Amino acid sequence: MKKLLLFIVLLAQAGVITKCSLPTIGAINSDTKFQKPETNNRLVSQIDSLMTSTYGKGDPGAALIVCKNEDIIFRKAYGMADMQLNVPLDPGMNFKIGSTTKQFTAVAIMLLVERGKISLDDTISHYIKDSPDTWRSITIEHLLTHTSGIDDIIDYDHIRDDFTVDELIQTYRNKDILFTPGEDWKYSNPGYVLLGKIIETVSGESYEQFLMTNIFEPSGMQSTTLGNNSRITKGLISGYRKTDNHYINARYMSMSHPYAAGGLVTNVNDLRKWYIALNNGKIIRRETLKKCYSPYRLNNGQFTEYGYGWFINKFKGLYNISHGGGVFGFVNHTMYLPQKGIYIALLSNRIDPNAVPGTQGIAERVAALVIGEAVVVKKQKAIVLSESELRKYTGTYRLDENSHQGRVNFRLIMLEENRIFFGLNEQRRVEIFPKSINTFFIKNVPGMIRFEFNEQGNVIRFIQERSDGSELIGYKTEE
Repeated sequence: MKKLLLFIVLLAQAGVITKCSLPTIGAINSDTKFQKPETNNRLVSQIDSLMTSTYGKGDPGAALIVCKNEDIIFRKAYGMADMQLNVPLDPGMNFKIGSTTKQFTAVAIMLLVERGKISLDDTISHYIKDSPDTWRSITIEHLLTHTSGIDDIIDYDHIRDDFTVDELIQTYRNKDILFTPGEDWKYSNPGYVLLGKIIETVSGESYEQFLMTNIFEPSGMQSTTLGNNSRITKGLISGYRKTDNHYINARYMSMSHPYAAGGLVTNVNDLRKWYIALNNGKIIRRETLKKCYSPYRLNNGQFTEYGYGWFINKFKGLYNISHGGGVFGFVNHTMYLPQKGIYIALLSNRIDPNAVPGTQGIAERVAALVIGEAVVVKKQKAIVLSESELRKYTGTYRLDENSHQGRVNFRLIMLEENRIFFGLNEQRRVEIFPKSINTFFIKNVPGMIRFEFNEQGNVIRFIQERSDGSELIGYKTEE
């Protein structure tokens, strides 16, 4: 009981829960008030309408599953699995899931912890031969929580080439770490590659075989495997990218690169089996799962928004355990709302850099429908500003650390042919529209972006009011 109370206090301090009671973490909830699918035709129709408006019949599409406890509320696929062969998508088809792989890697590590094979406090140099001196104080827990200081390095110049795990590690082992382990948070794919290597070293099995024996088979996941370019993977669909207003085949990449950080292939049916087995204590103990679902506390006492393999935050005031992922041609988002017993997995075989909302936004809109708090997007009218007026907003904005714990800590505002964009770069950006001198909006997305000015009339920061009720704050830097 003392441990449970401590867990509640920690979550409250982190801002993950406020006045709401702690959800039943690690167990499928039962809510008799919820209507079964056959009696909830209105909800099914709402979800179907949202998905149909997002994924056209002739375009690459998506598969969606929505669960209430163990019941399937909704399962359907939209769009094309293969545009060249004109094959439509089916919910049982397989997608590459990118970083959603990380939760499987994290649980595999926790299995080894339960069995006494490793400890979260173990330094990784105990398992990684010839570790550089900069890694000497990095622990397994630092890798799990993205607090190791190892930069997020991906070798795109050799992304087509097959690498062994040791060769992958060699590409970044001599790089300086960004900060003292445990002092900050920075998303790190290499950290999860190292976890995969540790799993192999300790178990004596390949990463894939360990997951197959200890996770996939006990969960009944018959379609899930590690991506492999040379091996035939039944049911694996094609991936696409939108460019210049049309779709092209996704760029080729060797699946040896994402590995334990993002290499798995699966479908929505298997993800449901995973969610059920995991939360019913079939894979790891529920007490262990609570650790995975708890935000990590930095050395300075500040909480991150990440546990072991999952982001931990709030959605519509509810405890939200989520993760997304993407590799060339594929993107997805999964989320679990334990207070409502709701699990959602949306897998897509298309990358559209300009899509608004994106895959996460669509999944969250589905979640909002399910919990009865549909996202309302008001039609807004834009005013006309001259190019010189728009230019004063452009530049680099450094994000406030208290409002953001994401992979990157900046946003760019860019001007192109009298159109203004908000994002990370020319490939990952959305157009914003002025509603007034100091407020902008994104079409089809709730919330707005407010700008603040100093006495000289220069922009000093923006405050983005997001659809989940949170705020993202960015301070304009000198260029």
